Amino acid sequence: RRFDQKWWEQPRRFAEFMMEASDRIGTSFVWNTAYAKAIRQGIADPVKFADEQTRRLVGGRGVGEQPLMIKSKVFNLVAPFQLEVNNLWRVMKDFVDEKRFGALVTLFVSNWLLNQAFERTTGSGVVFDPIDAIYEAATVEDGSVLQRAGRIAGEVLSNVPLGQTATLLYPQYGKNVNGMELPTRKELFGDNDPTRFGSGLLVAGAITDPLFKFVLPFGGNQLKKTISGVDALVRGGSYTENVLTTGARIEEPKLRFPVESTPQNTLRAALFGPYATSEGQEYTRENRRPLSERQTRVYQNIDDPQTFYRTLMDQRRRETELKKLREQKLKELTK
Repeated sequence: RRFDQKWWEQPRRFAEFMMEASDRIGTSFVWNTAYAKAIRQGIADPVKFADEQTRRLVGGRGVGEQPLMIKSKVFNLVAPFQLEVNNLWRVMKDFVDEKRFGALVTLFVSNWLLNQAFERTTGSGVVFDPIDAIYEAATVEDGSVLQRAGRIAGEVLSNVPLGQTATLLYPQYGKNVNGMELPTRKELFGDNDPTRFGSGLLVAGAITDPLFKFVLPFGGNQLKKTISGVDALVRGGSYTENVLTTGARIEEPKLRFPVESTPQNTLRAALFGPYATSEGQEYTRENRRPLSERQTRVYQNIDDPQTFYRTLMDQRRRETELKKLREQKLKELTK
């Protein structure tokens, strides 16, 4: 890279430097921690011990250390970035084989704490989190055994190679099988839906979103998040795009959620997109839907749009609760 001196090559060099620097900081922290532990415990070769422990935790990249499937270019088109996922399961298996259940519990608690921090910062977790999956399975309202199991299964499938691809085999809107109505994918997996990170082939993005997934050689997804985040701040909310409907009618943009221009929201939106803002996180958590075209026009022209939006959300919440009550009574009557 030192020979890439042309001006248009500098942004790529800087992006690669930032990724490598953060990776080096994390890996160096792991190595120095393991080395200090070896010194404290009087291990004969502390450097070798630190090397082995670091390789176990971050995944070795040396010759023969990576599974051939993960190194395959064809496999990486379908399921990229699986080395760390595969390595995590190896670490957990080692803990179980060595009967280090305390270490396994510590790992799960650490993952939960890390995800809590990331959810408050970016709007979503980043690592395998069985504690959150079990909590959601236990607290789902009026959930069947299948739905509760689905919460845990969704978290597992999100963190295994080809898990997202396997999830696509389940019908998105449920299905009636021999008189039994299967829940929709959202009802089954809830917030642990493996497709929340995206679905389909990686290369398909070059067709469906060519500007940010094909034309730009790197950083396209981050640029898209930044543009949409800044746009939401400027417009005071996140809106849907214009859609050409049947009859050549153009559907006007509809408000997803308002975005208040606070210092916290400004930083989050610029770095992680509009869904990382506090309003965006609430929109996702409450499983809300955009306003109608008429409601959006009223929101844009009313004197107190925030109160109007909150009133609409309260009304929708009451309607949802009444619908659940009616469905529950209907089930009781048909028994």
